[in-house]
Amino acid sequence: MGTDIGTILPLATIASAARHPKHHTLVSATRQALLAYFFKKHGYKTVDGASVISPIHLSDIASSVTDVGSLKNMLSQARAEHYIRDTIRVTVEAAYDSVRDLERKYTEIVTELKQRQYDPQKKTAVENKFTNWFRGFSSMAESGSMRAVEIGTQGVSEIQTNPLIAAAAGSFAGTVARKISQHSFLNILRSEF
Repeated sequence: MGTDIGTILPLATIASAARHPKHHTLVSATRQALLAYFFKKHGYKTVDGASVISPIHLSDIASSVTDVGSLKNMLSQARAEHYIRDTIRVTVEAAYDSVRDLERKYTEIVTELKQRQYDPQKKTAVENKFTNWFRGFSSMAESGSMRAVEIGTQGVSEIQTNPLIAAAAGSFAGTVARKISQHSFLNILRSEF
């Protein structure tokens, strides 16, 4: 990360927002999420079942060391932006989930919804519909926030802003909006039961 403040800011914001008793779980959850992102074949699994997968795995790097052109393509600007977006998303997702206990809440609501059905096919249909709505609302919140922040970040001054800073700010804002939307969605459903 070096001296790029754009990559450190999300971590500092999350750490200061977390309640003190949750700091231990926050650090542990974030560490586990980043390890899954970088080293597991299927990447980091989010609450809603989506996977965030690193674009380059260690096996890719080992095979490209002999080919300089291939190595240069692996370390491109597009890959840098992809990593910044993904690591911020994984960090915010894991931190928010651990502090707000979203995975437990999500599982409880899915279980409760499935218990209202007797037919196994209907149980699966209810779970799929819930997951689609859960993903849909949070994706709308994320895309609106991310786009607005990225445009705002690049347009705040007369000089051109580094696109990586805009990517970092947009990813952070978008993922926070996603998590707040998910949390609100679960709370509203919980109050309806």
